[in-house]
Amino acid sequence: MFRKWTPRGAAPVALAVGLYAIPAIAQQAAAPIVLEEIIVTAERRSTNLQDTPIAITALTAEDLREKGVVDLKGVADATPNFQMTTSGNGSGGSNFAQLFIRGVGQPDFIITKDPAVGIYIDGVYLARAPGAVLELLDIERVEVLRGPQGTLFGKNTSGGALNITTKAPSDDFGGVAELRIGNYGRMDVGASVNVPLVEDKLALRVSALSRDQDGYYKRLLPSADGTQRDGNDVNVRSGRATLAWTPTDSLQVTLSGDVTRERQAATDYQAVGIFNTAAAAPNIELYNRVVLAPQGLTYDNRWVAPKPWTTYSTSTSYANSDVWGVSGVVDWDPGVIGVKSITAYRDLDVRSKADADGTPADIVASAGISVQQHQFSQELRFNGDAFDDRLNWLVGLWYFEEKAQDTQSSRQLVGLVEALRAAPNRSISPPG
Repeated sequence: MFRKWTPRGAAPVALAVGLYAIPAIAQQAAAPIVLEEIIVTAERRSTNLQDTPIAITALTAEDLREKGVVDLKGVADATPNFQMTTSGNGSGGSNFAQLFIRGVGQPDFIITKDPAVGIYIDGVYLARAPGAVLELLDIERVEVLRGPQGTLFGKNTSGGALNITTKAPSDDFGGVAELRIGNYGRMDVGASVNVPLVEDKLALRVSALSRDQDGYYKRLLPSADGTQRDGNDVNVRSGRATLAWTPTDSLQVTLSGDVTRERQAATDYQAVGIFNTAAAAPNIELYNRVVLAPQGLTYDNRWVAPKPWTTYSTSTSYANSDVWGVSGVVDWDPGVIGVKSITAYRDLDVRSKADADGTPADIVASAGISVQQHQFSQELRFNGDAFDDRLNWLVGLWYFEEKAQDTQSSRQLVGLVEALRAAPNRSISPPG
């Protein structure tokens, strides 16, 4: 990653003056400590983090850059009491955002169960876990709010909320480009540019990101079709455009759109122990005799992976997603009552397939998970002050509608039923 570096002169000065370093340090120690002011929107209005009565961890753009955070997984690694898994159980998907704050979360990603920790980007709620591992593209700030947030955030979120604010267009022309490289062929390329179109009235900000990395989960056998890559690779393309119009000092209209496309190998599974005896697993023992033995195979401990991050899986697997959305924000503050409207539409199409037994045999495998969803939301907020600023009030209305389809299928002991039906007497003696 390339970034501008400005050297700090305190340490060289202290070394140069020698005898005067100790008094200088004493004088600095006596000076009051000034904390950097961090503005958050955890209460649906801009407040100083130090004055906001909510348990919050706020990460600024500089914090994210210094920690090398590129997506929500990195936010969880940098935040206390915040955990995140990205692969739904048995799904193989790598873009299933399952968030837990203080141990409260929703481990299931099916569409009939809402997340316990809500994700909001520029005030827009993301209703589904699949497709929600967002790339942190041109981000101003990320706020992790602990505890229930349903009152102010419109949707019941019993564990907490993740509030993401992107960078807004400004009146200054400029841009930034970043390059990050690493092992396994990692290469992240990102850029953003800000263009003022009409002075003090209209500005545009456009950002794009590309992330690639080879898989680190080594497959020890070739896949069935010969095209499967090593598992857990990265192939992401993401973009965002925001247009801000400020016709008057009291009115601003912001239009934005974002799109993310992922084409990745699925999260692979590793066999660490296999039970195939008649006493422990009679169905597996029967499967060995009827289905695998004629093929010269046996489902046993030979398929236990020899070392971490290796697998004997051979089936084709993938984790693909297409996510996009548009939103419009009208912020009007004539001085007495402030009004804010957020209108948004989002669409996602997530598909994944994985081999859950970690062997060449079709013991347990996902035949495919497909989640399609689109949502529309409208939020209207009013806020103001009263009694000489001793009362700050906020009221609002929130409308949400979504349509979703979740299709899941699994393959278990593939070929066993067909083999039993083809048996001469259609009967097989019981195992053991």
